[in-house]
Amino acid sequence: MSMSGDNFRRHYAIVADARRRWSEEEKQAIVAEAAFPGANVSAIARRHGMKPSLLFRWRRKAREGGEMHGREAAFLPVAVTVAFESGECCVAE
Repeated sequence: MSMSGDNFRRHYAIVADARRRWSEEEKQAIVAEAAFPGANVSAIARRHGMKPSLLFRWRRKAREGGEMHGREAAFLPVAVTVAFESGECCVAE
């Protein structure tokens, strides 16, 4: 009998999940898949058997680290061509 006088017993069940270990190559491939415009990140995460929050965390770390898919983030030069109704053409760089 406990000191409080009640006969209440607590039973705890311990459940252990096996944690999945992802290689850097697997992480980069999954992050690359989720990086496409219009990609459904939650669906991609479920397809790979992971929680969406983990994939969102990997994406954020990839952006904050300045590297994405093992490459430095970079800007590329772009030339835009505009055609006017008058037939003139203008190129802006």
